[in-house]
Amino acid sequence: MGLPAMAFSASFDVGGLITYWVIEYHRTGFHVSSAGVTWLILGALAFVISSIVHFRSRGPHETSDEAIARQTLAATRKASPAHENA
Repeated sequence: MGLPAMAFSASFDVGGLITYWVIEYHRTGFHVSSAGVTWLILGALAFVISSIVHFRSRGPHETSDEAIARQTLAATRKASPAHENA
């Protein structure tokens, strides 16, 4: 998810808006404008969810220096025989 999902949901919103305001077709029991409102709501919901996922995944990441320091520290913490007997 992320930017492509946000673009897809925005285009879903545009399709819902066009269906709601431009198309004037209705039959007994079914209105195309109702489908447009449904598309608009689903597109807005998908946009909010994909925005949350996108911005949470872009949080702070550790640098390579921090990763190397963590690996070095883990390697130096190996137990010696003196520590195992204690």
